Amino acid sequence: MKLLIKRLISIGIMIGGGFFILLVTLIPDYTEAQLLLFKVLGAAISIGGVIHWLVTVRCPHCGRLLDLRLGFEDYCPYCGEPLAE
Repeated sequence: MKLLIKRLISIGIMIGGGFFILLVTLIPDYTEAQLLLFKVLGAAISIGGVIHWLVTVRCPHCGRLLDLRLGFEDYCPYCGEPLAE
């Protein structure tokens, strides 16, 4: 899978978890326990996105972690090799 797709998946998961927390907070028909449960689930989803990024968004040559900048670079900032897979 291309690094661009991996980055977009990670960002989407993190944003999805935050959106889940926001959406549940705006709906007034939940008890405090249900709100807490949904907020914890949303945080877990966001943390899952961070874990996905830590595991998959790496240089295919040196294995170093790449950042999630939206200005996707063409070369690894650590080893200088092209990031095209």
